Amino acid sequence: GEGYATIIVANGTLFHNSTVNGQLTAFALNPETGEKIWESSFGSDDGEGYGGMGAGPRSTPTYADGKLLVLSPLGKLVCLNAENGSELWSVDYRSDFSGAMGHWGYAESPLVDGNRVLISPGGARDSIVALDLATGEKIWGADIDNAGSAEYTSIVGAEIKGTKQYVKLFMNTVVGVDAETGKKIWQSEWRGATAVAATPIIENDQVFVVESPAAVVAVKQDAEAKEHYEHEERDVTHKDVGLLGIAQCFGR
Repeated sequence: GEGYATIIVANGTLFHNSTVNGQLTAFALNPETGEKIWESSFGSDDGEGYGGMGAGPRSTPTYADGKLLVLSPLGKLVCLNAENGSELWSVDYRSDFSGAMGHWGYAESPLVDGNRVLISPGGARDSIVALDLATGEKIWGADIDNAGSAEYTSIVGAEIKGTKQYVKLFMNTVVGVDAETGKKIWQSEWRGATAVAATPIIENDQVFVVESPAAVVAVKQDAEAKEHYEHEERDVTHKDVGLLGIAQCFGR
C-alpha cells in the first residue's frame, strides 16, 4: 500500500494503515507469522486534495483500551475495534470542527490520555479538541486565535509549572491548554515556516520547537510565553530532535 505511517505493535498485535487500490485500509497482523488477522477500509483515497507527494495516510495509528485510532490525510478520524476492525465511531476534522489542514494533509497521531482522545484540527475554532474515547463525543474544544493550519506535529501532554496541559505547535503559534478544561494557559507568537513537522519536546518547563530556525520557548504560569533563545540551524525543517541534541547544541 501507499502512505507514510509507521507500524505499531500493541497487545501482541501488529497494526498498520495504508492506501490499497484507492481505499484507506487498516490492518492487524500476527507479528510472529505475518498472518493477517483482519483488514478494514475507512474511506476512499484518490491522492487528491492534499498537496501530492503520494497517496496514503501520513498518520501512525494510536492504540488504546482495545481501540485503534486511524486518521485519513483529509482529516477523517476513525476509531476501530482492535479485535476485529469494525468501526466504533468517527469524526471529521474539517466538517465537524472547521479544521485547517496543512498543505500535505493531516499527519498527527491522536494522543490518548485516560478516557480522552486529543486531536488538533487547526484553525481558530476548535483548534484542539478533546473527545470521549468510548463514544467520540466532544468533551471540550480550545479556540486558539491565529493558530493557522494544524501542520504535521502531534499534541504533547506535560506538566508545566505544576499544571497538567497539552502543548501543540501550529503553523502560526505554539500553545498550552489546560488538560481538564481546554482553556488556554499560554501562547507564543513564534511561528513556523514551510512545514511544521517536528513535535515539540518539553523539559524543565521549557518547550523546544523546531522549524527553521529552531527556538526554545520559556513558559510562564500565565498567558505569556517568552522566547528564551534561538538557534540559526537551517537544516532542521523535517527532523525530530532529542534532549541529547539540545544539550549539545545549546549548552544546557
